[in-house]
Amino acid sequence: MNPIERYDLKGNFPVPLGSALRNPNTSYPCFDIVGDEETLRIYSDMAYHKEWEEGTPKQQHYVEYAAETAGLGNCSNMLRELQAKTIFHILNLPRFRNIERVYYTEPGAGVSTVVLYKFLDENGYDIERLKSTLVEPSETRLSSTVEKLEGMELKEGKHFDAFIGKDSELGAYLKPDSQHIIANNATLHHHAYQDRVFKLLFRLLEKGGFFGNFEWYEGLCEHPTRVYQAFENHELKPPIKWETKYEDLARYVKMFPQALDKNYPRFSPADEMAARMITSFWLDGWAVARARAIEKGEFDPRDDYFLHEAHGRPGPQAKLLLNTGFTLHSPEVNEVKKEAGYNDNPHQILTKKEMLKLKMDELYEEIPDDGSNLLMSGLWQKPLEMQK
Repeated sequence: MNPIERYDLKGNFPVPLGSALRNPNTSYPCFDIVGDEETLRIYSDMAYHKEWEEGTPKQQHYVEYAAETAGLGNCSNMLRELQAKTIFHILNLPRFRNIERVYYTEPGAGVSTVVLYKFLDENGYDIERLKSTLVEPSETRLSSTVEKLEGMELKEGKHFDAFIGKDSELGAYLKPDSQHIIANNATLHHHAYQDRVFKLLFRLLEKGGFFGNFEWYEGLCEHPTRVYQAFENHELKPPIKWETKYEDLARYVKMFPQALDKNYPRFSPADEMAARMITSFWLDGWAVARARAIEKGEFDPRDDYFLHEAHGRPGPQAKLLLNTGFTLHSPEVNEVKKEAGYNDNPHQILTKKEMLKLKMDELYEEIPDDGSNLLMSGLWQKPLEMQK
């Protein structure tokens, strides 16, 4: 049995779990995952690959539908709009206005890419100056994106290059120190180990280049107790039926004995709120949307996605990026933050004020003053002057 299958619990869960190798690698001891690190790195990426390689454009629609069904709003669009605004203000920095051809890369290219180009065009940026490299594991989704861009009179080979692949494979398409901007939108949580991806992005950026990360953050899968309690305590909505609930949960405990540990680590209020919200996403959103699609006979198994994921929390990820060599604070970063309306770096989208505006107080009994870290944008720069 390979490691993926060894930690992949099958059952009738309202949403499929997927292999626990998909969780943040720092959580592996909690899930009793053991083995050679290089082997675990390989198989953890493999545990994600099939999910996104085979998915159709409808898979992303399901993510949006699930978030809205759970009452969280269009989370995906919140990230896309902030990405477009951030990239626009990077391109309008004085140094970037003097660059004849700006090289931009987007791993996991898709709807966010189309939103970006529309935003740039509508706000007067000369998109002839931008050359993009688009990388996406799903051939179907990439073809859909290319078709939409061509509908905007953008030409493959001139305005953009498109490749079927993953962010960890960018080195096959790009030279070191060649990119001005790299932007990830909700893709990095598909890596249990993120350190090597960050090192690759750092290597591909020129000095002074920017890395924008527009991502979901949550710690639900950092400990099996959180996952277990989410399934045990959540009141499921129709048309979900879970007749084998107690048998499935008993099997979960058997595979992950620490699921009954009541002394699991607690987070900051904003990170705890994110964990509550992602539970809503899965069990009030995706579980309901999935059950409806199955009930209507419309569900395509290729578009399924799985609860065990490596979102993690923004704090530990920030430390990893700093250790890679990126900086969060520079005159240019501060200028973009100001122009794009960031409240910090990383920027918190779901502040308490914004959550109240979205009427999330109707979903949750209490919203912390610190808001939620579920959706955040981080802006990082490769220093203009590298330390020796």
